[in-house]
Amino acid sequence: MAQNYSPRIVQDSLVMCLDASQNKSYPTDLPVKNGLALWLDAADDSTFSYSSGTSVSQWRDKSGNNRHFFQATAGNQPSRSAVINSRKAIQFTAASGQYLRYNSTIINNRTGGSVFVVWRTAGETSQYSQILDNYHGGANAQYAGFQMERNSTADQYYWGFQDTGYVAAGNIPATSYSNGTTYCYWITKDLTTITGGYNGISVTPSSSPSSTWTEDTKGWLIGCWGSNTDTFSRYFNGIQCEVIIFNRGLSDTERKQVNTYLGQKWGISNTDRSIVDLAGNDDNGLFGNGTVANMPAYDYYNKGTLKFDGSNDYVSVGANAILRGNSISLGVFFKTINNGQSVQFIAGYGDTGVQGYWLGVVGGPIRFFVGNGSTSLQLNSGISPNNDQIYYVVGTYDGTNQRIYVDGVLMASSTSVNGSLSYTGMTDGFLIGQVQGFTGGRYLTGNIYAMQVYNRALSAVEVAQNYEAQKSKFANTIVQQGLVLNLDAGNPYSYAGAGSDWFDVSGNNNTSLLVGTTLPTFSNTNGGILIYDGNTQYSRTPSPSNNFAWTPSGVGLNNMTIDLWIKTTDGSGTILSKPWSGNGEYNFGLGHQGFSIVIGNQTNTLGFSSILTGNWINLVIVVSPTQYGAYINGVQNTALTNHGITNNTPTYGNGQIELTLMTLYPYGGGGNAGFSTQGNIGSFRIYNRVLTAAEVLQNYNATKGRFGL
Repeated sequence: MAQNYSPRIVQDSLVMCLDASQNKSYPTDLPVKNGLALWLDAADDSTFSYSSGTSVSQWRDKSGNNRHFFQATAGNQPSRSAVINSRKAIQFTAASGQYLRYNSTIINNRTGGSVFVVWRTAGETSQYSQILDNYHGGANAQYAGFQMERNSTADQYYWGFQDTGYVAAGNIPATSYSNGTTYCYWITKDLTTITGGYNGISVTPSSSPSSTWTEDTKGWLIGCWGSNTDTFSRYFNGIQCEVIIFNRGLSDTERKQVNTYLGQKWGISNTDRSIVDLAGNDDNGLFGNGTVANMPAYDYYNKGTLKFDGSNDYVSVGANAILRGNSISLGVFFKTINNGQSVQFIAGYGDTGVQGYWLGVVGGPIRFFVGNGSTSLQLNSGISPNNDQIYYVVGTYDGTNQRIYVDGVLMASSTSVNGSLSYTGMTDGFLIGQVQGFTGGRYLTGNIYAMQVYNRALSAVEVAQNYEAQKSKFANTIVQQGLVLNLDAGNPYSYAGAGSDWFDVSGNNNTSLLVGTTLPTFSNTNGGILIYDGNTQYSRTPSPSNNFAWTPSGVGLNNMTIDLWIKTTDGSGTILSKPWSGNGEYNFGLGHQGFSIVIGNQTNTLGFSSILTGNWINLVIVVSPTQYGAYINGVQNTALTNHGITNNTPTYGNGQIELTLMTLYPYGGGGNAGFSTQGNIGSFRIYNRVLTAAEVLQNYNATKGRFGL
């Protein structure tokens, strides 16, 4: 098991290990490198050369094999002008005959390989347009090669390996697609097996794998079909995102790892998104059991964690249960957002509701359960988890003694008076984040970071070792409770460097828009920031939205916290504002001049006059219906002060609940030059409650290193 912990976690008798912070378990980068023959990544700026503007002259291979694709003819060069999931992609236009080529072999063997391509069509014009082509039909290989080709039937593609004379050596049949939808097509073949599909959905192959296939030595093409005489046709009309080729067939687990990485990256709702068992037993967790609506979100920023929404999210771990004996240990790093729930963090069940084992929360306290269908034991730890606090809980059972540990410390133990419990006939597998056998209301609201399962009872020393080995990974995360908007330019799943969508990673889908005459500029400095020019560049949150901290009318302001990392360079202008209402007055604003909060018709000035320009600061504003206050870099700058609103029914801009960053945004209009602030933003968060001083400091400590503090 590839771990980077020091000291390492206990390995003896480890039968399952899921860890969302480990790339091999939940990949945020390409997790499989063995046999990698080609890797073209349209999101990677460093892999491109241009003849002019966005016209691509070379797309470079990241595999280390230097299999670079090129196009020397300017008129046939595609443009890197498309954007998918805030990542740059390559636009191919069939009318202009655009394509890229590589003039040699890639897979370099005759037994098989694996191909993954992420693409989106913009409306094909040829019945046989090519996404990826190995000069299939070329004379060099006697009409063989690889092809990913549109069928003669409209809106279908098929793909696979061809041997000489167009003999199928393993193909996926014609499969329907929709214009404007992003797909990941994949196929993997070895001597005996071929599998393939799209967006995580497996498709039955149209042919059995032949023992060999022939790769055309003339090379490969992206975006067209080529004959042996370099006559090109059947041009692709759409967008190419990523091409990955292996010179071997991948295992089912490896294929799921690659699909999970590509799906997360390009915003594909792939049904096989999984977290992989690091213990090597293939006890992998399938998100939502393959149902997209039931999949937990992945929180990239908070050290790597699975985020469960409390309504229907869960992870299933196959029916081949990994434990059969009567000695077990279950361990999990978790955090609850609603500690009043009854929920299991991890549960293994048999044919009846009392056969199996689980670790979770029941009516408040953490509990550990074991049962064999007729006898059951449930141990209460005496600890009820605080919301938004990370815990490591371990339950152990050695056949007689049952123990439960919290953060490495023994909290409760008991001795079975009914003899040992034996687990036989475990057919229902594991569930993570859901109570087995209950419908509605028994889902986790919170995060699961990592978990381990052993087929023996760990000792107290071993439990403490596991805790010490892992705890530093999950320290200093931002506060989650009440977080309704989280825009972070340093999170590639919030903004990856291109386009106008700034994705909300709070889980509430309050995606913001980068707008203006030109868009703010993205920079990789400080882990990822947006640079505003102080003229017409600004960002606007969605409108309307019921998730934000304001009500459209009636009772004034609700409780809220605004948390912003900012560096201004001009010392004047508006940083944040609510739209102007119809009578020309705005309802909320933050700016340099007096640094005022404006609420309804009442202006309330905070107790400092300006922000230090040229320096990164963490600015936090807390507001309740009666008070407001401010923090700078985790330190309370102003006491909570009564803001003295006398008008309890302020106007809210025709019901729009909308904020703009780095500009004053008038009702019905765009950015106002002269009122905008010039500078940089790293992140912007809104909570629907007032954070405590300790929570403000927690957020600052969790993020300050990125900004050099």
